[in-house]
Amino acid sequence: MKRILKTLLFVMVGCVIGFVLGSLNSYRGLAFFADIALFEIAIDAHQLQHGHSDSVLERKMRALPVLVQQHESSYRNFLSEKQWNGTLWTVSRCYEDQESGPPASIKHILDALPPRPLTSCEIKRRASEEKKTEENDSTAEPGEPKADKD
Repeated sequence: MKRILKTLLFVMVGCVIGFVLGSLNSYRGLAFFADIALFEIAIDAHQLQHGHSDSVLERKMRALPVLVQQHESSYRNFLSEKQWNGTLWTVSRCYEDQESGPPASIKHILDALPPRPLTSCEIKRRASEEKKTEENDSTAEPGEPKADKD
């Protein structure tokens, strides 16, 4: 009986030590990614301070397709649908004003997203535009044409 208790005690101590060492290793990985993020922000801040905003934008836009592909292949299973969609809606907004659209390497990923809901800024902007249109309609003379609504 003592032998079983000793064995059980050693197994439990081994599990605790393994858990502690595993936690430390995970913490090192998180610290590495936090360090990279801080490094990237510092580079951006330095370049923006010196008027190199075009190089910051170019570097970020070049990195987006690679990061999206990596995100899909490595991290997709660890994210909720809401978090995944939110992140990729933000990525897709980066390509909205570009005639070429997103690169072919990530186009299929972004096309598979559900329609993006309006942001709070877009909702406020629409409400403001509607209010202005209503004010213009109410102040128009009886014979004048009313403003068109979008």
